[in-house]
Amino acid sequence: MGHHPLKKWRFDKDMTLADLAKKLGVTNGYLSLLERHQREPSIGLAQRISRLTKGAVKIEDFAGISISHKK
Repeated sequence: MGHHPLKKWRFDKDMTLADLAKKLGVTNGYLSLLERHQREPSIGLAQRISRLTKGAVKIEDFAGISISHKK
C-alpha cells in the first residue's frame, strides 16, 4: 500500500504532522494512524480534511467511508 493521499498532500505542502494535526484538532498520533491506513476518521473529520485540502483528499480516500451520489 502506498502513501495515503493525506500524507502526500501534507508532504507537498511542506507541512509537519504536528502542524496538520493542530489544524484538524486531532493528536499527532491519531493523524499518523490515519496516514498509515490503520484508522478511519469519522465522517465529520473526513469532511474537514476534504475542505482543508480543497478536495485534494476526498472523503472516499478513506477506505471505511463510502459516499452515495444518488440523484
